[in-house]
Amino acid sequence: MLERKSIGCVIINNNQNEKKEGNWLKSKDKIWTINGIGFLILLIVFWFTEGGKLFQLLFFCSLLILLVEIIRSYRKRKNAS
Repeated sequence: MLERKSIGCVIINNNQNEKKEGNWLKSKDKIWTINGIGFLILLIVFWFTEGGKLFQLLFFCSLLILLVEIIRSYRKRKNAS
């Protein structure tokens, strides 16, 4: 039997009454981290080649977003254990 939650789905085993979470959330966190690191590398290259203020602003915004995502995933893993 499957129950829908806000993120992912939970598989409930009726025989043992335990909940098992799928790996959907973990794979989503990996995708966010890989995309964030790739975006940061791209912005660093543009920042040092062009030196524009727009690229500096985008760099700091993407760094802030990446830090928020890392903290959010760390808190979820800490609460799960």
